[in-house]
Amino acid sequence: MVACAVFLIRLLRMPGRPPVVWASLWLSVLLLTLGDTVSAAQSFLVGSPAFPGPADLLFLASYVPQIVAVAVLVRRRNPRRDLGEFLDAAIIAVPVFALTAVYVITPLAFGQQEFDGSAMVAVTYPVLDLVVLAGLLRIAVGGGHGNRSLFLLTTSVGVALLADLVYQGLQAASSMDQDDPSWLLALYTGAILLMTAAALSSEAPFVDRPAPVPRRQMSAVRAAALCCAALSLPVLILLGAGTGLVEDDKTFAVATMVIIVLILTRAWVIMIRVVEQQQELDQLARTDELTSLPNRRSWDHELARTEEWLRHNKDALTCAMFDLDLFKDYNDALGHAAGDQLLREAAQAWRAAADVDCYLARYGGEEFAMLLPGRNLAAAEELLERLRLATPEGITVSIGCAQHEPGQSLESTLAHADAALYAAKSRGRNMVLGIAYQRPGPMTIDVDGISLPVQ
Repeated sequence: MVACAVFLIRLLRMPGRPPVVWASLWLSVLLLTLGDTVSAAQSFLVGSPAFPGPADLLFLASYVPQIVAVAVLVRRRNPRRDLGEFLDAAIIAVPVFALTAVYVITPLAFGQQEFDGSAMVAVTYPVLDLVVLAGLLRIAVGGGHGNRSLFLLTTSVGVALLADLVYQGLQAASSMDQDDPSWLLALYTGAILLMTAAALSSEAPFVDRPAPVPRRQMSAVRAAALCCAALSLPVLILLGAGTGLVEDDKTFAVATMVIIVLILTRAWVIMIRVVEQQQELDQLARTDELTSLPNRRSWDHELARTEEWLRHNKDALTCAMFDLDLFKDYNDALGHAAGDQLLREAAQAWRAAADVDCYLARYGGEEFAMLLPGRNLAAAEELLERLRLATPEGITVSIGCAQHEPGQSLESTLAHADAALYAAKSRGRNMVLGIAYQRPGPMTIDVDGISLPVQ
């Protein structure tokens, strides 16, 4: 009752519009509390309550909002329809369903001489538990929890399901005393406390946000869960699942387990190979085929990553633009094959002469770009001069650079470096030229009499 009241207060004070998940779960907890109250009142007034009775009506009704909450979580947390995740959840669920059917549902349904109303109510409990469990497994394999409140919530529902199935299994085996075992009551109490803790979490308002995109490679935990699920039933058969197994049956059970392990191993090897191939394709998509340098796509990605890094760091950074001088004339005179070979040699020479922390990429055609972290304009010019001298014989390179300033975008810094490159070419090529961005300043920068626009 206390947990139900605290839960309601949290629901009313939840910022924004509370997710329908929490309203449904609170209604489920309320119905459970009312059911417990009715059951306790009957026990006090008339002794052992009749089964089925009014309390069972409330207990069964509590499943409806719980199923609604789980269905909403499945839909919103995993909006993509991933067949692989569905199959993973099904593989884990099937052994649990089978064990519940054999050891709980069948004894409850056919343990008496006839299938009457009480047997139908008794069977309805584990069936509804399995419905909730199916949704819970779908959430668990759908990209991880990523939310502390969701973790507490799914743990709470899992503990309650475990307590329910154990309780029903003990009833089916007729091995329960008049009073419920204290450890079983502790499980139910723990489930309610976990549910309340989940609602009180600061992340509760965001419990139904879509899950992060899962990794391409299956996690070791999920792989282990799938392996255990696949082997569980054959292991139970081998252990006898009771009695009556002849030697031939045990041989077939062992052979089935070996085949399952081999199939799972084979699937794991295939999956690893697919992931490796995907990584290779990603690498190829980000690498310039001719020079083996990062391509323009990789450069744009690195530029965005560096800009985010600069928001949290005040280190110096300089951008540089390279352009091979008169490359078109070289290409026309010696042919495209010679031009391609020159681009490869220039890229290799510059990469070998540069420091390891510099990021060099092919910008397009005969143009290249470089990020020089931790270097002001003077230090960058010194390093770039070394790269200019390392350029292969037969051609020269013009390099323009600009130092990044706080509050300035990297695109703007790159534009200043491009302006410096233009100035270097105008001054006769084959040189390194840096321009400093000064604030406050005019809308143009004058370099040796050349007025360069500041973007």
